[in-house]
Amino acid sequence: MQMTSQRLRNVPLFSSMSPDDLEELMKNLTPKEYNSNEVIFWMDERGDKLYIINEGEVTISQPNEDGKERILASLGEGDFFGELSLLDGGPHSGTARALTATSLMILDQATFFKFLEKHPDFYKTLLSVLIERLRFSADTLRITNINSNVGVNKRTALE
Repeated sequence: MQMTSQRLRNVPLFSSMSPDDLEELMKNLTPKEYNSNEVIFWMDERGDKLYIINEGEVTISQPNEDGKERILASLGEGDFFGELSLLDGGPHSGTARALTATSLMILDQATFFKFLEKHPDFYKTLLSVLIERLRFSADTLRITNINSNVGVNKRTALE
């Protein structure tokens, strides 16, 4: 299925954009296909791209204390990832892997910043989406810590 401006509008990051702005953005997206189980990028690898899932499924993971893969997010059509590295060019906080055959649309950092310069109102939407994700991550971390502490307390009580 081909990415269209209407499908792009369903991505929360781009939902408030005008049809003309969506068409402009569409011209700057690069399609890329990944096979099932193929790594899109590795954790700690420097990045400068935003990835939008056109079709397929992607997992974002990190190793746990035992070195086993811990899934942080399972993403599907219309989801996006890589936004932190897109903004600062820093290392990815997790490994992205195609869970199934996956079609992505990719936006590079230079194009993204040029787009922001031409469309300064887009900053509001970007900040709103990033804050929503940050709150979700903070809540997830809090719940994980509570669960970890419960496990520690149970072990301590058994010793």
